[in-house]
Order: sequence, then structure tokens, then C-alpha cells
Amino acid sequence: MTTTVDPKFPNSIVAAIVVDETSLATYLPNRVIPLVVDRNGCVLIRVNGTVVASLGAAVTINDAIAFASGSVIGSALLGFNGAAFERIRSQANNSDSITPTALGNLSVASYFYVFDDTSGTWSRAHALVDSSDALSTGSNGLVGTIARLQGYNSTAGVYDRLVVAGDDADAIAVATLGDLLTLARNTGFNGTTWDRLRTLVSNADAQTAAVTGLQGVVARLAGYNGTTFDRLASAGDNADAVAVATLGELLTLARNTGFNGTTWDRLRTLVSNADAQTAAVTGLLGTVARLTGFNGTTFDRLLSAGDNADAVAVDATGHLQTLGHSLTYNNATWDRQRGNTAETVLASDARTITTASADLTNYNQRGVHVAVNVTVAGTSTLTVTLQGKDPVSGAYYDILIGTAIAAATGLVILKLYPGIGTLAGAAASDILPRTWRVNCAKGDASSWTYSVGANLVM
Repeated sequence: MTTTVDPKFPNSIVAAIVVDETSLATYLPNRVIPLVVDRNGCVLIRVNGTVVASLGAAVTINDAIAFASGSVIGSALLGFNGAAFERIRSQANNSDSITPTALGNLSVASYFYVFDDTSGTWSRAHALVDSSDALSTGSNGLVGTIARLQGYNSTAGVYDRLVVAGDDADAIAVATLGDLLTLARNTGFNGTTWDRLRTLVSNADAQTAAVTGLQGVVARLAGYNGTTFDRLASAGDNADAVAVATLGELLTLARNTGFNGTTWDRLRTLVSNADAQTAAVTGLLGTVARLTGFNGTTFDRLLSAGDNADAVAVDATGHLQTLGHSLTYNNATWDRQRGNTAETVLASDARTITTASADLTNYNQRGVHVAVNVTVAGTSTLTVTLQGKDPVSGAYYDILIGTAIAAATGLVILKLYPGIGTLAGAAASDILPRTWRVNCAKGDASSWTYSVGANLVM
């Protein structure tokens, strides 16, 4: 670097920096870069010997400063407007309709603009302080605050306030401008307009389904009868044969009903114990204390056998055998199972002719002891025979023929059982058939007084 005093500028020092000529521009004479500093310490910029700018010299702050003008201090914030640099301003007024090309306009954060595409200008965004409706879509600077909810009215093509309904009128048209119903006003659509949903204050029946705004409260249950809505009533009477189409009838738990094929009847608990009640008896509901069974025609009580009769028919009405009543089938009817039993074959009586007992039935025993007790003997003999009966022909056949009793009183025993030792005229190894009898044959016409008993053995 070299320094000299230029005679043309006695109050300045010329400094020159010599650089490698390989990187030096060809248009610089003498291959030096002149730097001129005046006595005020300002760096002067000369072009062809003429000072065109002074770096560090004060420059008046104004607009439209040329690009090559002097030094401007840092407090001046500039923006390029396309031709020159200008101060960037903060707005001190609140006017609207500022054109987009206003020079150097910089809005501060407190100055919010929206573009009005109708007028082509920018306007301040307003918080609404009025309450008017029907503000057009293109209103300048319109910004609704939270306190003002708006809805678009497609009929009028404008935005309206969403209002809370302060009246209680019905039949509000669907297209009512800006109507917003509050939670305190529930509405229902009746097919044409919107109506308030009412809680019923009357208890009348036959209200049409299309009644305006009808909403039944919990205290009033309604049922549709095919034409209108009626109250669901609890039945306060006890009549039978209530028609199925009775309006609004809702039977309470205290009234259980059953359908008999035509009408509804009360379901009764039986207070009688009669049998042969028809299947269609009105409202018949048997209680646990009365079990019934269908016998093919009517319903009868199911009996626990409290008697000891035999030959109960298989389809006996309402018969239900208990566990204490074991039965065996005899190929026609059911018989009780028996243990060892005793029977009177012939009661004690004076007889002058041959006498046979009635047919006796052996239910489930295998053998028998027959006891003949003679109390008055005749002049001849008495022969006692155990006989079986052929179920086909009805003829009797001998099983055991006892020894003839000769004009003597006393007790004679005849024994019949499978597997016992045989004794002529007294015991036989055989089985007692189902139908049997005892035949007492006399030798003459003298009178004999005797009885015949039987002990049947399993």
C-alpha cells in the first residue's frame, strides 16, 4: 500500500493498494485502486477523477434516494418500490381503502387487513359492534367476532346472525333466516314446518299421529291402534273376553291374560279339583298344586294313585303313578306288584253239593298254600282240587288233587310251588297260573261245613 497527497485535493490523502496483476481488472489504470480520505475522515468515491459519493457523510433522510446515493444511517429502514428505495412506514392513521401500490406501506401487527375483491382494495378487518342482519358477502373488512355467529342464507344470498329463538310460535318455516334454536327449544319436523316438541298435559285418547309437535313424556305411554295413538291403560276391571283390538290396553302384572283363539281372557288359578275340564276352558292356568294332562279330549288332574285297585286301563284319565305304585303289564292292563298275600277262597258255610270257587287271579305270585278247614263233616267224603283255567277255551284243568277227606273235621293243607318236594294228594312242584280256582267235590248229599283259604307266595 502507498499513500500520496493529490494536488487537486490538498485536504485528502490518496492511498493505493497494489495487487497481483494477474487478478487485476484491465480497465484500472496503473494497476492501482485509489482510496481517498478527506480531513473529516470520510472515504470518498471518485469516478474518473470526480467524487460521486462520500461514505460517512450525513445524508438527509427523504424518499426516492437513488441507488448510488450517499451513505444513509441505519435508523432508516428502506424498502425497494421497484424504482427507488423508500422508508418503510408504520401507519399513523386508520383509514380504509389503501391501494396495494402505496409507497413503502408496512402495516404493524395491530393493523389487520383483508382484501376486498369487489373494490380491489385492502381494508381494515373490523370487529363488529352493530347487530344488523343481511350483511352482504362482500362487505368491506367484515370479520365476525366469537360473539357473533353467522350462517349463510342461501335464499337471500347473504350472511345473517344465528339467533336464539325468543318466541314460542309454531310452524316456523324451514328457510327462516339465520334461525338457530337453543337447547331450551327442541323441535320436530312435521313434514312441512318445524314445531316445538311438547310434553303432554292432557290424558285424552285418539290423538292423531300427525298432531303438531307431539312428544309423549314418560308419564304417558302411548300405543298405535292402527289409526291413532291412545294411552296404554292398566285394566281396572276383571272381565273376560276382552277384544284383541281394545284401544290402548296395556294389562298390568296383576292381570295376566291368555289368548283363547278369539279374545283375551284372565289366566286363572284353579279353585276346584274337578276332572274333565275341556281344553278350551276360559283362562285356564293350572297352578303347581294341580298338574293336568290331556287325555285326548279334555284335560284331567294327574293323580298319584291313592287307591289299590287293579286292572287300571292304560289310558286311564289323568292317571299318574307314583314311585310307590310299581306296576307290571299283563298284556292288557297294568297291575300292582304284590308280595305274599292271603285270600278267602270260600267262606265257612254248610254245603250239600259240590262247590267251586269263583275264578281267582294270580298277579305275580308263583305258588300257594290252600287251607281247608272242616268244622262239620258229612257222612261221605270231600275232595279238594286246585285247578287252572285255559284262557282260550275257558276249560279248567287239575293241578293238584288233594286226598279225599273222609267224614272227619280238621285242617287240611295243599301246597303248590315250583321246586318243592312232591307228596301225593298233598304237595306238587308246579307254578300257579294267572287264573285259577278251588273245586270242592262231595261224595253224597250230606251237609258239610267248611272254609277254604289261600296264602299266595312269591
